[in-house]
Amino acid sequence: GANLFIFHIPNHFSNADMYQLFAPFGNLLSVRIMVEKDTGRSRGFGFVSYDSPASAALAIKELNGFA
Repeated sequence: GANLFIFHIPNHFSNADMYQLFAPFGNLLSVRIMVEKDTGRSRGFGFVSYDSPASAALAIKELNGFA
């Protein structure tokens, strides 16, 4: 598999939003936005895990710089 570190995630994004954004590029194993323990607010970064490096590479190619 392959894990991607994702930063500059909009504060309003949920794990489901991240899944929808990254799912078109391959089989996702997990999606996780890191949150503050006390408040539950997004910390603005997270991780996406694909089952193949090729899927991760495609996601990087298509979404790098996405705003």
